[in-house]
Amino acid sequence: MGFCGHQIEWELNRAVWFLHLFGSVKSTRFLAFLALLFGAFSSPHLSAHEIPIFDISKATYGVEFEFANPQILNEWDPAPRRIKGATGLFDGREPQDAKRMADIVRSLCAESLDCTMTIVHPRYYEDEFLVKFKDGFWFRISFDPACVEIQAQPLTKEDYIQKMPLLNKYVFGAAKSAGLIIDEVEGMGHFNIGAISAFGSDKSNGVRFLSYFVDYQNHPELALGAIGNNLGGNAPPLSQLRPEQRRSLGAAAFATSLLLSEEHELHYTANYINRQVYTNTQDNLRVPRHKVDWSDNLHYQAITLENFDRLTPASIKAGKDLPMELRAIYAQHSAEEFLLQIELFELRNRYLVQ
Repeated sequence: MGFCGHQIEWELNRAVWFLHLFGSVKSTRFLAFLALLFGAFSSPHLSAHEIPIFDISKATYGVEFEFANPQILNEWDPAPRRIKGATGLFDGREPQDAKRMADIVRSLCAESLDCTMTIVHPRYYEDEFLVKFKDGFWFRISFDPACVEIQAQPLTKEDYIQKMPLLNKYVFGAAKSAGLIIDEVEGMGHFNIGAISAFGSDKSNGVRFLSYFVDYQNHPELALGAIGNNLGGNAPPLSQLRPEQRRSLGAAAFATSLLLSEEHELHYTANYINRQVYTNTQDNLRVPRHKVDWSDNLHYQAITLENFDRLTPASIKAGKDLPMELRAIYAQHSAEEFLLQIELFELRNRYLVQ
């Protein structure tokens, strides 16, 4: 019957009816509280505090460090602009910035003999640069609009700790030598998490995931830091979006608290959010509905789940994992700051399942 089947559809309809009584309530925290409270008194099923604890120490994390040319930032216009480049996304300087940083990294590799560099073309027509180390670790120097972007091999926290000196030298140090900077306001430095490695492959993974998702929307200040600059159209939390989107999330939390079954596994829960909660992003609130780019709705959110359409029970059983991306997050200025964000994620998840 679609994403949840007859039984969960009935539960969601009952949840929506119940939450409509509170249609003027804008707090996602209150909606989640109602969901858990009502579920605790009305359901014989497993309650949230009885969710089996999962060992999160095997979770994997992927970096997405971003560095900007100050001149590009000074000229940045979020509105559509006339730009150069094969894809029409760039003004021509981003590939040059990536090459300048790559030249510095190539020199560092030649001095240390620890790494090699090859030119690749994974996304665009311009050169990108793959850096490989003797132990198999790799990172790629790429680019996105207005920035140079670094992606790296996903690692656990313990593995990442071993790579911190390397990343500070070959990434953050090289970017600084290339004249590139980190800009918090433009939302540089996203944080990727292997969802199955972080929430498990058992039938409680959807509840663990949803607990974290709701908590993140309730407390975006934890990820953003005290100032929280990155709250623009790039990565809005649900508090900045439409009331019906918050009610849809409340309905998901409500139904999950009533019924723990295979319909609440992570891939179903995440795809419900993609279809029923991520119906708008902040930029799209300013344009007519018929002109909305629906792919933007899935991408430009505080937590991006757009890869989850490819996550299925069969792929999970086969050991496949896919990332969720935290976009509303403090831009990392060093490897140590990225490690702090890993520790925050793991400690917060342990707290939520206590």
